[in-house]
Amino acid sequence: MGRAYTMRLLRLKARKPAIKRRHILWLLVILGLLAPFVASFMPLRQAESEEPDLTELMAEAAMYANQSLHGLTRVLDLLSPRIDDPQGLAVSAYKVSKMLEAESRKVADSGFSGLIKRALLSYSNMSMASAYTFPLLDKLHNVLLNLSKALGLVEECKIDEALSLYESLQDEVDAIKQNLTRAFEYSAATNPDSLLSLEHKDIALNHTKKLREALSVLDEVTKFFSIVEQYEDSLNKLCSNKSIPRNESERIARSLLGVNPQRAGPLAYNEASAARSILMKLGSYTGLESWGQHGGSKGSQGAGAGTGQQRGGQSHVPSEGAGYRAPPSDD
Repeated sequence: MGRAYTMRLLRLKARKPAIKRRHILWLLVILGLLAPFVASFMPLRQAESEEPDLTELMAEAAMYANQSLHGLTRVLDLLSPRIDDPQGLAVSAYKVSKMLEAESRKVADSGFSGLIKRALLSYSNMSMASAYTFPLLDKLHNVLLNLSKALGLVEECKIDEALSLYESLQDEVDAIKQNLTRAFEYSAATNPDSLLSLEHKDIALNHTKKLREALSVLDEVTKFFSIVEQYEDSLNKLCSNKSIPRNESERIARSLLGVNPQRAGPLAYNEASAARSILMKLGSYTGLESWGQHGGSKGSQGAGAGTGQQRGGQSHVPSEGAGYRAPPSDD
């Protein structure tokens, strides 16, 4: 009797693990069936959590535009841009632009949705203009300082030295102009009236204005040095106190009267001084004294209206007293 009871207890204990294993197997089967159902909700939740805040993105685009505008304004005053990590800012501005562009594709073109779409595209353009501007600021600053030195060398009649410095900058000037043009195109494509605030509108308008000014400066100084290159030999003779043929001197004078230092922005004084220096040499060594003394009043008839002269036959080669002052050298 005792032995039979003991054997029964042993059989009951042996069954308990088998029952637990069966429960575990059923649980695994149930979880396996539920897994696809639960997983079907995961992408939806993830997508919802990654939906961008459009207002925040637009404010961020305006912030980048304001930063790049501030840096560009300083550069056009011949000051350091004072922008930390311009490459990192360019990357961030580019990403914001692309996100806004992608969101604009989801919005209809008509009605109130159309207003939202135009706003998204305008902020996208603002941000992309900044993405092109940020990496240029330090390079543009250095180029403007060196162009100022080159113009100063022309004024000192060091023609070969001036051209050597200018030619060393040409590749960088061309690259900067190419990217400034891209930045300007994006900025000009911004519709200020579609922006969310007057402050953002002012930023957009001023950014476009400063980008246009930067391009104008480089174009004008490039034009001036193309004249210096064209007449390099004759200018070297003048600077060596040697005479040149009268018809050659007239061509040089008319070319110089076609430049417009006002378009040279921060380098206006430098270009005007360099042009005046050559005109003075022409007057001294060719007998055309009035070109040197009056900044081209005698040559205004021959230059014609197409050379950039002001009304009344006045030349664009101004004196310091006419409002052209030496630019600041530093902060």
